[in-house]
Amino acid sequence: MNQRRLVVAPFIPLLSFLHIFFLPGCGQRETNQQGSSSHERRNFVGSESCASCHAEVYRTFRQTGMGRSLSPINAKSLEPALKYAKPVYDPKTDLYYDIFKKEGQIGIREYRKEAGEVVFEQIRYARYQVGSGNQTVSFIEEVNGFLFEMPLTWYTNKRIWDLSPGYEFHNWRFDRPISSSCMNCHNSPTVRTTETENHFKSVPFGIGCENCHGPGGEHVALALEGRISKGQRDHLAIVSPAQLTRDIQMDICQTCHLEGIAVWNDGVEPHMVEVARPLVTYKQVFAASSALESESEFAIAAQAGRLKKSLCFQKSDAMTCTTCHDPHRPPELQGREAFNVTCVSCHSDAMTHTLCSLPTTAVQDKSDCVSCHMNVGATSDIPHVAFTDHYIRRSIRKEERIPRKEKKHPTRLVPMLTSDDPVEHERALGLAYFDYFQNHQSDLRFLDSTIHYLEGVLRKKPSRKDGEDLYALGNAYFLKGNYTEAERRFKNAVVRNPRHARAYQMLGRTLIATGAIDGAISAFSEGIHAQPLLIENHLGLAEALLQRGDLHEAFRRAQEAVRLDSLSYPDAFVLLGRIEEVRGNTIEARGYYIQTLQRSPDHRSALINIGALLMQEKRWGEAIVFFDQVLKKNPRHVGALNNVLVCLINLQRRKEAREVAQQILALQPHHSQARKALTFLDR
Repeated sequence: MNQRRLVVAPFIPLLSFLHIFFLPGCGQRETNQQGSSSHERRNFVGSESCASCHAEVYRTFRQTGMGRSLSPINAKSLEPALKYAKPVYDPKTDLYYDIFKKEGQIGIREYRKEAGEVVFEQIRYARYQVGSGNQTVSFIEEVNGFLFEMPLTWYTNKRIWDLSPGYEFHNWRFDRPISSSCMNCHNSPTVRTTETENHFKSVPFGIGCENCHGPGGEHVALALEGRISKGQRDHLAIVSPAQLTRDIQMDICQTCHLEGIAVWNDGVEPHMVEVARPLVTYKQVFAASSALESESEFAIAAQAGRLKKSLCFQKSDAMTCTTCHDPHRPPELQGREAFNVTCVSCHSDAMTHTLCSLPTTAVQDKSDCVSCHMNVGATSDIPHVAFTDHYIRRSIRKEERIPRKEKKHPTRLVPMLTSDDPVEHERALGLAYFDYFQNHQSDLRFLDSTIHYLEGVLRKKPSRKDGEDLYALGNAYFLKGNYTEAERRFKNAVVRNPRHARAYQMLGRTLIATGAIDGAISAFSEGIHAQPLLIENHLGLAEALLQRGDLHEAFRRAQEAVRLDSLSYPDAFVLLGRIEEVRGNTIEARGYYIQTLQRSPDHRSALINIGALLMQEKRWGEAIVFFDQVLKKNPRHVGALNNVLVCLINLQRRKEAREVAQQILALQPHHSQARKALTFLDR
């Protein structure tokens, strides 16, 4: 019987251990670095520098949602919310989450129970809290400068703790990267470490004065020298948004309040945006057609786009966001009446008030316009949140959000903010379709759109200097299994931008897939040289070196990945285990696989590898437990089924073995091992 035993060789599927991520227009290159330096030279001084002269404005702004958008953990302020804490269960992953306060820290506990007993547990601590608390408070974990969203969020309106926004569709657990786009809409200008997805050397606290007024260093210097007099409007050396055109004023707001997929222009990082310049100078934005099809559904950050749908806005030549909102004061300080008074300032015609269905008050122009003409309802992207829709209409239907049904036709991307250059519009559209595939809907037709638009553009114009279009195109080919075209495009990307560490990483993956191990080693090494903090290149190099048989260097590279981030890349421990297994150190190998499961209890490779080691020791029953855990998540995993079949045969559990063999043949009718097993079992 031992001659018939099949043991699946330990492996790490390439697509599972290396993240593919796409940051439009965020390539690392010399010109990009110069751009960052130029931005830093613009002399940002922080909001506190404004407080001495603008004390009251500073005080009230700090009470706004923007002023409290991101901060270090303040456990005391969270105590009222913590009174409502109770376990949150995610049925998709079979994991529970608790939040707690301990010694001034906020921790989140993740665990799994079986038969009432805890069988898996880990605790992680938050470094920052994001959100003012008006609607939500979420949490960010920091690991050596890498920032990740955490899985629990406080939803103020309903006074409940639940999974963080988006986690109801996919649970990233503690591994959802905080991108530069996310950080720069929730914070003052924040510089991401180039060619990483989520590494930041420093983090300011909250949206500040300079987000809308531009860098204040020169203005503060003039004020300290007494060269600015009260009431002066010229030569302030700072931006006064009220003096800008209507379009530019709207651009300041819709830098963050325009919902959609942002495609940053060549060499542009989100922190580089300068107020007083058109936003299209920096990025283009595309919305999913499905998000525009409903009159009643709206996203939480869609205010600018929704306002522009309103006749109030379209028929005015002056209306902007600040027509109704004082950005320096929270709405509760303005009071509801302030909004109604604003409405009446334009809609002063007596007939308007005669038509109003609400009972008139003593002062007719103070009836509640907002309640009739601006819907308050659930947002389409954030659960448990009630928000004001900024689409002003004559009549509205108040209805709960209804989950969208699957559509027969794929979503189209519609331009919300786009270049006048038709070629650049097409290029951005191709990049947006790739982003949509990665982050919203994994439909291969979006990759076809990526290829269609980007190939068309490259026939008309050279690629971007930062290589991002070539990088996205290479990824589209890679994911469709066209490794020849993928390799060509990734090589073009690193020629165009020799510091594109992510393109080197994907080039290495492509070369591994085609068996070109030496070429892969060279690509990963170049990527590490370009940006040592891109952990995926260390993991890729360790994998390639292992395949070449250079165990010492492979081990060193996997250890470097662990040193950079020991929590978010459990695959590094699988690599260390595989290396030890090849060396013949099975005890050490098992220890690394266990460390993997301590971080990721459903890690398929670790489970299979531990099961395979137990099979080698003829511990058949124990091995089945690990394979069953794989099959619990993926009942169609033929490798795990095959190993269970071998274990059952060795345990002489013939009836169960026959059933498993039949399962395998139903999935793969020509599976020779299962056919041989059935022949043996039918004797």
